[in-house]
Amino acid sequence: MDASQGAGNDPYAPFYYWDAAAGKWEFDYDGFYRSQNAQASTSAAGSSSSSGAVTTNVDLVQQAQQSAAYEPKPERKSANATTRIAGHLEKGQTRETVIRRAAGKMWEDQTLLDWDPTHKRLFVGDLGNDVHDDTLTRAFMKYPSFSKARVVRKKSDGKSKGYGFVAFADPEDFLRAWKEMDGKYIGSRPCRLKKANDNVQPVQIGARKDRLLMANARRAQSAS
Repeated sequence: MDASQGAGNDPYAPFYYWDAAAGKWEFDYDGFYRSQNAQASTSAAGSSSSSGAVTTNVDLVQQAQQSAAYEPKPERKSANATTRIAGHLEKGQTRETVIRRAAGKMWEDQTLLDWDPTHKRLFVGDLGNDVHDDTLTRAFMKYPSFSKARVVRKKSDGKSKGYGFVAFADPEDFLRAWKEMDGKYIGSRPCRLKKANDNVQPVQIGARKDRLLMANARRAQSAS
């Protein structure tokens, strides 16, 4: 590929498309091949390098494959656009969230989307105000499959609620951390560990459920 193709607009962008069945971005190699073949047929005389070698269509496709692997893919919005902003869905749109139910109430907890649902989580209680995410991380990172730590904070002022969560990809590390770290000091206080509820899975909701969850959130906020 000559330098003029790399300048200006990304030459690969028109060939990316969203594969809804696979749920991921794909690259239209056939379309790219046809495009490059058309260009090559009109400028074959200038396609040779200083060594006399000719850039073939196979080379061009290989370059496209390398670009697809290492270059960031352009963002595109599909008709079924997703968002994590509550109360903003239109008919036909969906968004991903985690729905919680207790005491006859239903609400959503979007923070759970940041956790891998296949990992085991520990609830870490009795935390002092001096404990932050990095404090929890340092306390549990000695376990090889440790993956994430977070202190839960109030939305109003950002102060700690006195508890947090840590996650592990390996159930053995999860059990070992539970046994070894329960009652150990994290910051200025000994922590209290227990198994966190892991029966939470992301779901796709439409505009109707989106409006219901927003109304529930507003009622809860006004009641507090």
